[in-house]
Amino acid sequence: MMLGLTAQQAKYLRFIRGYQLAHGGTSPSISEICKGVDTRSRGTAAYNVKQLEVFGFIRRLPNRNRAIEIVKIPSVPSFAGVPLYSVPYHEGPFA
Repeated sequence: MMLGLTAQQAKYLRFIRGYQLAHGGTSPSISEICKGVDTRSRGTAAYNVKQLEVFGFIRRLPNRNRAIEIVKIPSVPSFAGVPLYSVPYHEGPFA
């Protein structure tokens, strides 16, 4: 799951981004989003797209069809190195 998104919202964002990459930047319609995320409800698809817009992940251009612009793509933060684990220290001979 991407940070700041529910699993379902992340699924919608991944589909929209993949569709745009595969179709030369053209955004999917709500019907195509329904097919792509395997839902029958256009209302559910529209709601999730709206939530992505509300939270600032996408921007929809007014009065235009297929006008979804991805503003930010959340990712899991990466940390340098590997975890350090505590190793017990013993002085003297081992028994």
